[in-house]
Amino acid sequence: MSATILLLALLSAEPAAAHPGCDRGRMARRSFGESAALASLLPGGDGPVPGGDCAPPAARSADVAALHTGPDLREPFSSDFCRNPYGAICGVPQPGTVPPAHVKRETAFRTRALAIAGKAVAAARVEARRLGVWPGTDAEFTLEAYLALIPTLRVDQIATIAGAFDRARDAALIDLDTATAGALTQVKTLMGSAITRQRSSLPGNAATRAIYAAGMQASVNNIELVTPRSAAAFFGSDAAGLADYQQGYTDICGADGLHDNAFAYAWGAREIVVVCPGKMLRASVDSEFGFVSFEHNLMRTLGHEIGHRFDATVPLYSGAYSRFASCAEEQAEYVPEATEPRMREISADIWGTQVLEEHFRAMAAAGQPITDTQALAFLRESLQNFCDGDDAPGEFHPTGRYRIEALLRFTPEIHTRFECEWDSTTAPVACTLEGATFLPDGPDSR
Repeated sequence: MSATILLLALLSAEPAAAHPGCDRGRMARRSFGESAALASLLPGGDGPVPGGDCAPPAARSADVAALHTGPDLREPFSSDFCRNPYGAICGVPQPGTVPPAHVKRETAFRTRALAIAGKAVAAARVEARRLGVWPGTDAEFTLEAYLALIPTLRVDQIATIAGAFDRARDAALIDLDTATAGALTQVKTLMGSAITRQRSSLPGNAATRAIYAAGMQASVNNIELVTPRSAAAFFGSDAAGLADYQQGYTDICGADGLHDNAFAYAWGAREIVVVCPGKMLRASVDSEFGFVSFEHNLMRTLGHEIGHRFDATVPLYSGAYSRFASCAEEQAEYVPEATEPRMREISADIWGTQVLEEHFRAMAAAGQPITDTQALAFLRESLQNFCDGDDAPGEFHPTGRYRIEALLRFTPEIHTRFECEWDSTTAPVACTLEGATFLPDGPDSR
């Protein structure tokens, strides 16, 4: 799928050319500029936007307000998660439009990203002037000019100028960096519980299932968060590893680091997850209620990215998803979207959803069971990047609607948690690692 240089897209509202991240096999998540429907709704200008973070408080969505205080979502959410999960999580837009709550969040993201980029560009301009590589005026040294200048410089000049840019950008996000590390620790524990719970659902005999589960757990145990600030210490004398990391980071996070992306990969025996600064920023915008909410927002993303270490395209694990894939194709009568070219992302989504459900279980085990209202508020925070209103699937990514209405809604644990009932318009089976599983209250569930 194509990706964008995020802030250029924000400034122009036009999709940019594809970046080379997809060539590396690290599929970038949809970023802001790729939803034409959304871009067309956003106001221009760099200042505060009505409905953004600077807007005055107003009446809140009733079920969220019952639990929290925070910015107004001003959104007519569906009250029936079972029959309208997309409307319950994203809100109910007018036909052909993007849910207003998502527009508000994107506007806040745009405003913050532009402010951070402005400070970073100013820091880079000082160094470019000092090194004598920028003859233009200060006003002409824009983000576009910075991105165009970098490829023309020597390696040492790039290190100095881009280093100044990165330090200024990261200074605004340092707390989010620490919170992301905390979220990863929590998600690794939840992933371990999910693998243990799903082990009996894996195909083959006991020995085969043990091999699958052991390999998955090893990836979870080994994975580490690596940021631009920690990369040099992480790789040490491994110059090739550091160079590969830096190239992957640029490909997926963008030269400005502000793409709304994350990725995971292996380098030798080491397992690495990278959360782009833009993803951290986006999670902070999507999180209405502080750092706990920020961690919630990242849980599904981190579970999904770790899941890529043993997704359907990894030869050792491809067989683990064959029954799920067959079921998903049959389910197309109810949720029509071809799955075959997108099984890499869909199989990673299985683990992202399992992380959410394991979190619900962990809360209950700690004596803090959550209500349906709380669970729905949690899902809204975790899944906002599925609400962009773009109903055209990407080459490798299914639509957000499919991921909510099929992959999330028909997870048996979610179906049961919200006490959903089967009717003639609902797919009678859920797709799991065991294949087709009849839903509670389905025609053949008893």
